[in-house]
Amino acid sequence: LYIAGGGYYSVSSITDGTHVVVTNLGYAGNAAAGSSVGSGSAVSPGGIQGATGLQGPVGATGPTGATGPQGATGPAGATGAQGPAGTNGTNGTDSFTATSAAFTQPAANSTVSVTVGTTAWMASGQYVYVANGGYYTVSSITNGTTVVLKNLGYTGNAAAGSSVGSGSAVSPGGIQGATGAAGATGPTGATGAAGTNGANQILFSTGGANLANNSFVGLGAAGAENTVEQIVSASATFTSMRCWVQTAPAANITFTLRVNGANAGLSCTINAGSTSGSGSGSASVSAGDLVDVATPSASTPGKPGTFAVSG
Repeated sequence: LYIAGGGYYSVSSITDGTHVVVTNLGYAGNAAAGSSVGSGSAVSPGGIQGATGLQGPVGATGPTGATGPQGATGPAGATGAQGPAGTNGTNGTDSFTATSAAFTQPAANSTVSVTVGTTAWMASGQYVYVANGGYYTVSSITNGTTVVLKNLGYTGNAAAGSSVGSGSAVSPGGIQGATGAAGATGPTGATGAAGTNGANQILFSTGGANLANNSFVGLGAAGAENTVEQIVSASATFTSMRCWVQTAPAANITFTLRVNGANAGLSCTINAGSTSGSGSGSASVSAGDLVDVATPSASTPGKPGTFAVSG
């Protein structure tokens, strides 16, 4: 609000139909604190103080004039008669109203026609706030009770398609302020629970070569064990073994896991007429150990095969 003789204020609260509590905005030109603002001072809507304009250039210094002689002090004149009282000003228009009918919230930057109690205080381009709806600009004024509003889509505005009810207060609104600086980074959250360990597994394959009795399989198959052994990089314990051959054997055959050139406690049996089998047991290895699979001494099909151990 602007009060003549006082300056600019904001409405803190409305006590009743003739009393209002205002807050002094302290703008340049406002009356000094403690001074009296007289009865009858005009009260009208006021805007937010604008930014200070740029300082103009300093003009050139004019020449110093000659000092004239000091004149004699004249006698005080008689006090003039008091002039007649001026006529009362016209009553101001309230800068608020309310919707007279419900309307549907348009999408952001879209318009809607709204029926209100009065549009007398509105102007095209003005920012307004509608309770339960949010912030809008006046796109156009249709008549004394109808205004076209554009939804500014501010945070907190009602969702598009929702209904803004009749009787919702309509009052002047301001431009949305600039986004504030990002807040400080929050503390690091608690460490999550440790995940379960993945399964340990080693694969062996003849690499397309054929199996043979009393031979060894690692990365390929050979009669000399040290040519196919594979090294392990971490300690592990294996409790399951799977084996497969391309052609079913005529008799039961058993393949055995080897660790550093010796049989370990884990083997796999393929029964006669089957091409795959499984076995259980336990075999532990340490980083740097060498592993491979030994074939049986008899009945080994002369076909490719693969093997796997896991823990």
